[in-house]
Amino acid sequence: MFYKKAHKITALIILFTLFFSLISVLFDMQIVEADSTRTVYTGSNLDTAKYPGYKDLIDNLKKTHPNWVFKIMYTELDWNQTITSEASFSGSSPYSLICYHTGEWIDPVLGYKAFDNGSWYHPSNAAIAYYMDPRNWLYDNGYLLQFLEIGTYPSTTDQQVLSALKGSFLDNLDYAKAINNACRNKGANPYYIIARIIQEQGMKGSGTINMNGGDGKKYFNVFNINASGNSSSTIIANALSYAKKKGWDTLQKSLEGGIDEIFSSWLSCKQDTMYLNKFDVEAKGGTLTHQYMQNIEAPHSESMSMYNKLKDTGILNNPLTFVIPVFKNMPSYASPIPSSSSVNGPKNIKLKSGHTDWNVRASASTDSKVVATIANDQTIVVSTQRDNNGWHRIVLTNGTVGYIKFDSSAWEEISDITNCNEDVSISTDKADLRAGPASSEKVLTTLSKGQITSRVDNTGRYTYGGVTWDRVIMNDGTKGFVQRSSLDTNPAVYRVKVSDCLRMRSAAGFSGEVIRLLPNDTKLTRLEIASSMIDGYYWDKVITGTGITGYVARSYLIDVNGNAATGSEVRKAPAFTPSPMNKIGSRDTTNNTLKVEPNVTLKEVLSKYTTAVVRDKSGKQITDNSVMIGTGYTITVEGKTYTIIKLGDVNGDGKMTPADATVILKAYLGTKNISTYEQKGANTNGDDKMTPADATVVLKCYLGIANINL
Repeated sequence: MFYKKAHKITALIILFTLFFSLISVLFDMQIVEADSTRTVYTGSNLDTAKYPGYKDLIDNLKKTHPNWVFKIMYTELDWNQTITSEASFSGSSPYSLICYHTGEWIDPVLGYKAFDNGSWYHPSNAAIAYYMDPRNWLYDNGYLLQFLEIGTYPSTTDQQVLSALKGSFLDNLDYAKAINNACRNKGANPYYIIARIIQEQGMKGSGTINMNGGDGKKYFNVFNINASGNSSSTIIANALSYAKKKGWDTLQKSLEGGIDEIFSSWLSCKQDTMYLNKFDVEAKGGTLTHQYMQNIEAPHSESMSMYNKLKDTGILNNPLTFVIPVFKNMPSYASPIPSSSSVNGPKNIKLKSGHTDWNVRASASTDSKVVATIANDQTIVVSTQRDNNGWHRIVLTNGTVGYIKFDSSAWEEISDITNCNEDVSISTDKADLRAGPASSEKVLTTLSKGQITSRVDNTGRYTYGGVTWDRVIMNDGTKGFVQRSSLDTNPAVYRVKVSDCLRMRSAAGFSGEVIRLLPNDTKLTRLEIASSMIDGYYWDKVITGTGITGYVARSYLIDVNGNAATGSEVRKAPAFTPSPMNKIGSRDTTNNTLKVEPNVTLKEVLSKYTTAVVRDKSGKQITDNSVMIGTGYTITVEGKTYTIIKLGDVNGDGKMTPADATVILKAYLGTKNISTYEQKGANTNGDDKMTPADATVVLKCYLGIANINL
């Protein structure tokens, strides 16, 4: 198996480093105070008329994971009343907050009134419904884990916990042991605790770590318990007050005490999933009022963080239990995603001729600080967000993020800047497609490992802080930026080869449900290669360019060279296409030679040396533009003659074939004499020596799995 594998650094998912509050004040509501009823789903004991849209989703999950258990949690709550209540306030503090959104995501009455540390807003009912509706998350991916029953301790070693803490401020064996011991004693999942800590503190820790107590001690509030308030100073003050009250004057004490409090305060109230930690629809202990955090996106992001910690442990193959809430009077379909008043995604803009020194502001206001200036119309600017009021959020090539007011008399949109069009795939467990080349830019979608996309800018012009961002286009037309470290530049791409459509199934074999119809020429990446046949076919697990995973019959897949897919992964590069930038070398006036790459024709030589005369080895002038130039041919330019050396062509027939590899081996063994020019043509790997390694390069190039370049 010949291929070149691009090594990538696995990037840890950077979660939002923000503060969240613990809410404990009751408000007046008419709620039935009785524990929820939980029933193990059997496939036929869910009333689809009362609870529409759940059954098919759970059945699909059961097909993929037959050992998983699903409990239906009958909340006995009215859906609309629940949403309205979740949108209520406790005093001046909202039960729910949202960040980094605009338009329909934001409460139309309060608008952009800031809460907490100033970057949070009150969400609309539509936004709350979208995140609260379980039907939006009942799919085989990380978001499902927000319903995982976390009051069970999986057998976990200290080293496994330490591995999950890698790169965080808790990357220490003592902390790993403390977390694992506390979880073992309380009977809970340590990966859930790690996801919760990182959600609260970020990878590096926040202002509620190492707080100055004013008494000569430092205090720690790892889980931000009671860290509420409408400003950073208030949040930290409340977090400090609670930590001092609990005596958490070491990180270890805060870890152990916080874990104990989470378990006693939430698991004892049957709030034993990430979803229920936020959305308290469990009547035991007080419905809707006993919430761990205000962020309505927390279960969504924490579950993905936990998924990444569990994925490689094998635990996801265990008989896990999920608790799925259902509500009365739910709409027939899952709550839709709200739309935004802003257009997000990269678009190139520049000043018109005659306009100079345009101010870039820190925020979307002419009163805000000037953080940079656009010199003139020679500067291309990436606009990453365009609001209806005319303000554009932009990112400069030095990493500066700011805002400009788009005045059409001074600014204009220009075409995308591209320098390539190449297939790449995601090499990490997941990667965020962002609206701009910065971690602060909006996430347009999250891409899965193996997912194919097209890279259109690999210049590295957006490199800062040690991170390079490449511009890509999804097959649905979505444009954005991905960190280069998350890209595999030599993906194993396959295409569908059928007369109409290929059926993608939820499981291997004809018993699998048809989940997609893939048109001819659809690009796929193989995730798993079947070793045995089912129903007469090998069923390989694949992922589409839109991130859908499933199984297809291998017989209908071809590689990029049109060859039938095989049972082993062979990464074949596309058939060699000479680059017009370097296929013809410069004249070597010392040795009177001219090197060219394989497959070069007379037409390509004359495109660089328009007045040249080219002759074959017999001295006959070549006039047919389609003739392949060979080693030993001559070219006369400006009255001087040079011998052509074609890399890979040793026998001088103008082609690169296994016959050339044979000549190289014979010459290396001393059984065949070749000229100095032929020896230079044989040197395909650039080491200035002729060895069997050069013969290998020729064969690889002939097979289409390598290129020979000047």
